[in-house]
Amino acid sequence: MSKFCYIIIAFAILSSLPDYVCANVNMIGNPSVEVSACGEPVAWSYTSSVDNISAFNYEENGINGSRSLGIDVVRFNSGQEFWSFDEVSIPENHKDYRYSAQYRSTIPSKLVLITKNSSGIESNQKIADYPAADFWTRISVDVPLPKDAVTMKIVHVVEQEGTIQLDDFLLEEKQSPIVSSDKNLIPNHSLEFEDNTNFSWPENWLQKKTGSNNASFTYLNSGHFGNKSIKMTTTSYVDGHSYNYFKPVAIQGGETYDYSFYHKSDVYTEVNAEITLESGEVVYQFLGVTFPSNTWTKFSTRLQMPNDAVKVSLYNMLYSVGTITQDDFELKLAQVVPFNRPIVSVTFDDSLKSFYDIVFPMFKNHKLPATGYVLSGNIGLPDYISADGFKEMYDGGFELGSHTISHPHLPFLDNEKVYEELFKSKNDISAFTGITPKNFASPYGEYNDAIKKQIRTLYRSHRSTDAGYNSKDNFDIYNIRTQSTTNKTSPETVLRWVDTAIKNKTWLVLVYHDITDSDKGTFTNTPEHLQTVLDGLVARGVYVATIEDALNEVEPQKPN
Repeated sequence: MSKFCYIIIAFAILSSLPDYVCANVNMIGNPSVEVSACGEPVAWSYTSSVDNISAFNYEENGINGSRSLGIDVVRFNSGQEFWSFDEVSIPENHKDYRYSAQYRSTIPSKLVLITKNSSGIESNQKIADYPAADFWTRISVDVPLPKDAVTMKIVHVVEQEGTIQLDDFLLEEKQSPIVSSDKNLIPNHSLEFEDNTNFSWPENWLQKKTGSNNASFTYLNSGHFGNKSIKMTTTSYVDGHSYNYFKPVAIQGGETYDYSFYHKSDVYTEVNAEITLESGEVVYQFLGVTFPSNTWTKFSTRLQMPNDAVKVSLYNMLYSVGTITQDDFELKLAQVVPFNRPIVSVTFDDSLKSFYDIVFPMFKNHKLPATGYVLSGNIGLPDYISADGFKEMYDGGFELGSHTISHPHLPFLDNEKVYEELFKSKNDISAFTGITPKNFASPYGEYNDAIKKQIRTLYRSHRSTDAGYNSKDNFDIYNIRTQSTTNKTSPETVLRWVDTAIKNKTWLVLVYHDITDSDKGTFTNTPEHLQTVLDGLVARGVYVATIEDALNEVEPQKPN
């Protein structure tokens, strides 16, 4: 090879090295063999025995990109035939590593680890055997490094006549199990590693299906960031649910964690946490809802672990006909940046009559304010509050916000109809009551970027139903996070939320709907429940504010 080619190769290596140089992600240079110089793959070479006749091909097709590596053994007598990436240096205090690649072949192959010690002595160790494969197949294995190894490379060896094609190589450090780290706690979080016993499903992930439905699970060869993702599909549904989830990981009780993932879907799903306590009891936390999206969309939330929690897993529950695809999961210990003091806001949606008949007198008796999000189309209707009732509540220290005209699913409306629901509700509330609402809560907590953009033109803030607490580091005035109550939420649970807000100096926004003894629907709570919560707020001495007053305090504290 000419000196000129060596210079080109050196430049190509330096200009094409992946982010692992800084982030220690993929240790293999040119892992998809897309970079070439003088017709050869950069950072790769091949080994062949003189006793054999083999062709080492730089193929113009691949599973990931347009190139791959091929070996065509025409005559085999002895020795080994293989491609190899440039050897990788191993840090002195190295961690455990995982290796994966994709292959298809007409013959069996074996995976061999080649290492050198500090004296330059080379050692070979077989890791695994693989059968012939008609279709692209991903393999993934732990790397059993000798203690004295200072360099390594991993090769796919063939020892008989036939062909093999290779692509999409990955060598990375395994995730640390230390729960106090700020690293991602979810092993195989990008789903790139296949289960060694089931190549059609990712390692460390499980499936669950209950009830009468035909839910199916698919391991896709495409993804948000890497080359893999998982899809759940239900085409026939009667009852029950389905979900995929990672094996529970160790966490610290009482700590706060950030959780996120990317998804594409044509259906709503429910996000939940399954938490194991020291006693072995399993408890669940509702974390929010994903909305339909035909492009990769990030869902993120923050969850507070019970003091006696030891393990957690998280999942999306599919409970209707539809499809959701997911990738790039992340669970990290949160670095909560507190406000100057804790704040609690209590909000009530839908302008139901119980808000005036029951809630208003109870709050007045405790000298506490609240915020009501009003459906302008229901003002004065039976079972709803009259315009005069709203005026009296406003004069008594309550805030009125907008909740649209008719409580639609906003993401399913066109932009013009969304604007009408936002604009007309604001004007109607002002016309009926003389009070112009400054803040908005979306029906069902549903929104997308286009809806948030329209909300910005009309309102100071948007309150969703995304679960969590608001703090300096995660405060979004157009996505104020909440803790929502149902008829299964005990007042003790609500007061634990309050205690968490007090401990971390965060802003807790509670969401209620109907307060009644007669209707035990999902979004109802009893007057006794509310009385216990109000007594607890007063006893704790925490600052209770309307949404508007809370914003006046926290917005100036938000980092620039």
